[in-house]
Order: sequence, then C-alpha cells, then structure tokens
Amino acid sequence: MDVTLPEGVGWTALVTAYARAQESRRPDRLFNDVWARAVIAQATRTRLDGAGLPAADGGSFWNDLASYAVIRTPFYDEHVRLGVADGCRQVVLLAAGFDGRAQRLDLPASTTVFELDTAPVLDFKNAALHTEGAAGPLVVARRTVATDLRGDWPAALREAGFDPTRPTVWLAEGLLMYLDSTECDQLLDNITALSAPGSRFVTEWSERNPAGEQSLVGYPDETERRAGELLGSLFRSGPAVSPQEWLDRHGWHSYEIDHLGARYRRHDRTTPWVYDPRHPQGLLVHLVAGIRRP
Repeated sequence: MDVTLPEGVGWTALVTAYARAQESRRPDRLFNDVWARAVIAQATRTRLDGAGLPAADGGSFWNDLASYAVIRTPFYDEHVRLGVADGCRQVVLLAAGFDGRAQRLDLPASTTVFELDTAPVLDFKNAALHTEGAAGPLVVARRTVATDLRGDWPAALREAGFDPTRPTVWLAEGLLMYLDSTECDQLLDNITALSAPGSRFVTEWSERNPAGEQSLVGYPDETERRAGELLGSLFRSGPAVSPQEWLDRHGWHSYEIDHLGARYRRHDRTTPWVYDPRHPQGLLVHLVAGIRRP
C-alpha cells in the first residue's frame, strides 16, 4: 500500500503518537501504547524528518507539547473505563488519529470501538499496525470510519454498525481547539442526537486561543518557533461558554470538570508553566466529562 504521512491536523495526531510512544518507554510510564510505537516506527521509514517531528531529545516546545498529550491521556482512559463499566458498549473516537485504546484498555469483548478520521490518517495507521505486527487479534470489535467531521459523519457512523439506541462513550480528544463555536455546537448537536440516556462525552479545550502567544512562539529555537506558528494557525475558538453551560445547553450533565495543571500534580509530574493557570501567561485547559440526561 502506498501511504504518505498525513498533513494539517493529521500532523498533530502524529505528534500525539510520538509523545505516547516516548511515554511508553519511561520506567514510570502512565500507559503503554503499542500502537503509538508502531505508528512512529512506520513514520521513521516514511521520512520522519519530513513530518516535522523532533529529535529524540526534543526541546522545550516539543517537551511541553508532548507532556500535554501524555498528561490528558489517563483522564480519557478513566472515563472510557467508567462508561464501559456502567454499561456503555460502544466507544466512538472522534478524530481518532492514531489512538490505541481499542488495544490497550482491556475493554470487554462485547465492546465495539469506532474510530472516525480521514482516510489518509486511517490508511497510514492501519499500514503501520500491519507492518509492525501490532494489529494482532483484538478482544473488542474495531471499526474504522473514513469520514470528515465537517460532513455527514453520523450517516457514515450508522453505516458502520453504530446503534444510537445503545449508550455510548464519546471521545473528542484534542479536537475542539480546531473548531469555532458554531462548529462545536454542531458537533455536540450531532452527538446528542445519536446518544441514548447514560451516554458519556469526554473532551477538553482551552479558555483562550493561544495563537501568537509566548506559549507557542516564544521559544528561541527557530524550528520550534515555526512549529508553534503552525500549530497556532490550526487553532480556533472552541465553545463560546463555560463547560457546564455548554453541556447543559445540549442536554448533558457535567459530572467531572478538571484542568490540565491539576493532572500533572495528580501524576507527580512537573507542570510546564504554559499549562499552569496560576502563571500570568498560563493556559487554563479544561478536561470535561458529561453524561446524557434522560
């Protein structure tokens, strides 16, 4: 199969996989992501340098960005497990990228994991898993859905076997910051229409768009500065109101709202100043979990 490295937002999925692959090698790792390691191995053979990823030792910008992807991961993991334990047997990963939860969370065999992303991202991922022998037999059912979230993705999801009458765990990880408020509302409207009572929705977003701020472009290294500019160019506003109000407007009850800085402390990791809301220029990044009201 002729696969190429994904571009645009797909690049951020590759960065997330890179961060998770590095975390998986730490002796005090928070998780072990076999699929992330397979994706990065495939990317290495497909000219990793062209992907704009850092060297092994990284740098300040890359380390901060990688820590963001890593430290939010257990929050999503926890809520997938909680939802499945509470009877949700469908898990939908919106803009799934190179997510490895179908493999690494030890979900019950009765669970179906739907991965929604563009065809280039899913093709690259599947090629990597098969080339590296990481695909293997899965306990859960994994269904990939090649679609664009700007299009009629609910129809594509139904065609893949999704049942809207059954409770579902929805993950919008690393997604809302690339959408404006109208797009966020439309996304959650679609999710709500497909969600039986008891469904879960897990996401995150920053209280402000940091494009052009020191947290993205204030690094002395030119390569890192350009990477920060690229990332900032992809960012949008996210939802226009607070997490509680946004979920409530769309028929959801927020049952946990945390922030990224608190998660560093919970996992005994040093909080980068860019994600510390106590810092004058720090970002308050919400981590949010809601449940669909009857």
